[in-house]
This record gives sequence, C-alpha cells and structure tokens, in this order.
Amino acid sequence: MGKAVPVGWLYSVSPHFGDRFWTLYNLTYVPTHVTDGIDVIVGGSYAVYLNAFNKRENVPSPLTLAFVSKSATTSQAYVKVKVALDEAVGGGKKVFVVMWEDRAQGGSYTWRYTERDTGSHDLTVTSKGQEQVFENTFPVTGYNLDNLGVSVFVQDVSGTKEILNGDAATFSEAAVEPKSLGRVKAIFK
Repeated sequence: MGKAVPVGWLYSVSPHFGDRFWTLYNLTYVPTHVTDGIDVIVGGSYAVYLNAFNKRENVPSPLTLAFVSKSATTSQAYVKVKVALDEAVGGGKKVFVVMWEDRAQGGSYTWRYTERDTGSHDLTVTSKGQEQVFENTFPVTGYNLDNLGVSVFVQDVSGTKEILNGDAATFSEAAVEPKSLGRVKAIFK
C-alpha cells in the first residue's frame, strides 16, 4: 500500500453560511479544521492540525486521481481529471474540483488559498479497474494567474464524509498524466 498525504481545510473566518462544508459538518465556530472529511477539530493550533494529518498519512486510498490537462487564461480556467479505481467503491461518491487563488489581496490582508469556484460531479464507476474523466471550465475574473491553482478530491457524501483521495496543483505546473499515482492524497501545495 502506498503512502498517503491527507486532504485538509481550515475555516478561519466566519460564517460560511450557505457553504457546502459549513452545512455538511454543522460548523458553528472558527477556527475549525477538517482532515480527510472525518477528523473535525474546533479551535486548535498548527501542531494539533499536523497531528491530525500525521494520523491519516498512511491510510490507503481505493482510487487514483490524475490531472489529464489544465490551463488558465485571463477569461477562463479549464481542468480535466481522471479517476481510476484501484479497488471497488460503493455509490454515493462525488468528485469536487476547486479553483483557488493563493496570496489573494483583500484590502491590506493577503489571503492564502482562497476558493474562487467549485464544480462537483457524481462518481458513477464502482468496480476495480474502471475509470471516469471529469471536465470543468471556470470563469476567471481579475485573478492573478501566477497564483491560480486547482484541487480535486473524491468524497463519500452519502455515508462517512471521508475524502478518499485528492490532489492539487497550480495552473502553471505541467499536467502530466503519470502511469500510476499509487495511493497518494495531497493537500494544497
């Protein structure tokens, strides 16, 4: 089994009313950190979040994600992702594609990894060896292309809320489809 790097996100501003994750986890306090969709930490510190990541580091994934292609211009961003099943998975899984901007300026503050747009798709393949490809096009309006990136993850939305695998890259990084990613999870780079 391959080594995994967990997926995590931090709510540091409040409230995220109407936000899918705020509602999914019934969040009421910030900061709240969520690792792999199942380890919810209210409050905490970097050391506490790192411990949560370390606990999930060697959890295997039943699927592989690969960026097939991605590009960004001053008007739109395009992402094509392939999900390949290394093991059978049940239904109720969704693929989320999140376009983000790092170092976004908000008044006198610089925000890290600001979500700019999100797309979601149902994962309809369930048997070992099956693959499915997903495409998203996002509008790009006034974003810094050098700091624009994309994250993709597969989450069990009908049961455990666990994120089964994820990956992230900036649009300036080459999108090379590897022969196999193994069972690797990734966080924002």
